[in-house]
Amino acid sequence: MKKLLTKAAFLLFLPLCVLAQQSPENTDNFGGSHEAYIKQTGNSLTAEIIQEGLNQLSLIEQVGDGSLAYINQLGNSHSDNAATLQQNGEGHFADIHQYGNYNKALSWPGQQEDWGLIQSGKNHEGFLYQLGNNNEHAISQAGSHHYADIWVTGDHNKGFIGQTGSDNRTGDLSTGGIRQDGNHNHAIILQNGNHNKAYSGQFSDHNSSSILQQGNHNRASVVQQ
Repeated sequence: MKKLLTKAAFLLFLPLCVLAQQSPENTDNFGGSHEAYIKQTGNSLTAEIIQEGLNQLSLIEQVGDGSLAYINQLGNSHSDNAATLQQNGEGHFADIHQYGNYNKALSWPGQQEDWGLIQSGKNHEGFLYQLGNNNEHAISQAGSHHYADIWVTGDHNKGFIGQTGSDNRTGDLSTGGIRQDGNHNHAIILQNGNHNKAYSGQFSDHNSSSILQQGNHNRASVVQQ
């Protein structure tokens, strides 16, 4: 269901773009100075990059079988958006959308890998939506069957989700694991174990929250208004 809704969103926001679903690799660049890189090793891999605006950088690397990856950056004047996405293993699905300016889906400080959305193992789903400006977010998932979702509509926000183990979830289609509608907020969610759930919602300005869960079947939520 999530995948169908995501594809529908692509068609809604990009009526002039033809999505080459039959092609394993697809890049579209519209105006400005863009850089787009796709590297795939394995079988039945699909990657797509669509960029519009100025000075945008995208990178997708996939190793394994049966994974799907999408990056979509629109922006306006002075866009300067950057997004990196890596998937190792099989059966992953990842989606990055950035519609504002100066947004970064890059590595979180302390990570050795310079990836904004990195998934290794099996059957993860990761979604990162940044609609505001000057935001920086990253997702890292290892193990199997994790779900992570970040929704950002404000400006100057930062956030990170890290999950290891199996069947951990942060957010859902309606809420996002990290939801930042305000400005100048920081949020971190770390889950190590199995069947954990976490949510962080920041709806005002200058908030900070951290959630750390180790073990199994834990639940945690933070709402800052």
